[in-house]
Amino acid sequence: PIAQEAVALAARFCSLPGFVAAVWHPSRNWIGAAYLASAAAGWSEGGVFPAHALVGLIQLADGSIQSEGLGFFTGQDLRIEAELLADPAEAEKITSRLVDYCIGSDRVDAPMDLMGPDGRMLRVMPSSNGRMLRVWGGG
Repeated sequence: PIAQEAVALAARFCSLPGFVAAVWHPSRNWIGAAYLASAAAGWSEGGVFPAHALVGLIQLADGSIQSEGLGFFTGQDLRIEAELLADPAEAEKITSRLVDYCIGSDRVDAPMDLMGPDGRMLRVMPSSNGRMLRVWGGG
């Protein structure tokens, strides 16, 4: 609720002259004024969590991606292994599904399997310190 209010407050600045973008520090995302206003309105009216605005994705040297800022909300970020990312459209769906799952669920403290958007099973395993969820195909 506090983050939701912070985003709503930032969105109120969107109509000010010269306002171009806001920065969401947990993910280091710059959010354009129009998108921020839309995302904040939708979320405050009971819509979906605005993941594209508030969660960043970093491509790592091995081809995997890691979320940045999801841990601000859930205490855990994601690392999606490269084997799941060959098709960019499918990678987007997998990432969206996982972020949505993490936002709407309790902390993941044990390995688990989730159904991916294409019906393929995804294996989710917390790191030893519990701050990262590693995801790859299988399960």
